[in-house]
Amino acid sequence: MRGGTLLCADYQMKLNDFYGNARQKWKLIYKGTEDGFSGEDFHRCSDNEGPTMTIIQTKDDNYLFGGYSEISWKRDGYFRRDPAAFLFTLTNAHGIQPTKFFKNSDDTFSVGHTKNSGPYFGGVVQDEKHLCDFRICNNAHILQGSTSDFPTAYIDTTEKGERLFAGEKNFLVEEIEVYKLEDEDKEEAQNEDEETLENKDEDEAENEDEDGSDR
Repeated sequence: MRGGTLLCADYQMKLNDFYGNARQKWKLIYKGTEDGFSGEDFHRCSDNEGPTMTIIQTKDDNYLFGGYSEISWKRDGYFRRDPAAFLFTLTNAHGIQPTKFFKNSDDTFSVGHTKNSGPYFGGVVQDEKHLCDFRICNNAHILQGSTSDFPTAYIDTTEKGERLFAGEKNFLVEEIEVYKLEDEDKEEAQNEDEETLENKDEDEAENEDEDGSDR
């Protein structure tokens, strides 16, 4: 099973704290440098996987930020509301400690399920322009089309605005990692099955030994 490279143990613990379950486990389902940076690559790996945690690393400065969505990613062109969604910064240009940003109470969108882009959080129309808290563009590792209009649908408690996450409004991306929420019940059941199989093998081995001794 492959693993991510962006999160140290402290950041993993912090994201679980943001999520609300210190023991929650996550499975890497998309990594830009391995799976590709196109919108198609992102959706091929991430769509219809349920709740996900997305981490973005900027090029050069290596700032880390991202967001959580409880609803599955899709590529149908719709913007959706997700009351459980949130954004976060882990490292940034301002020395601000890891911080979680909640969705505001306005009738704004939490995520964008656009076909030709990567992760897209937030959505509001102002003066006929569609603004987002952050959007990762197609081929974000070579095209400086990724952007942040933060805050739009999420609450900025830092007052750093659009420069909080990447240090500037438009930015290049070094890496993207998307993790799906692991089903703890499924994992426990799998462990129980493995234990049962091990016990069965041990019992069979004991029976074989007993049969051999009788001879």
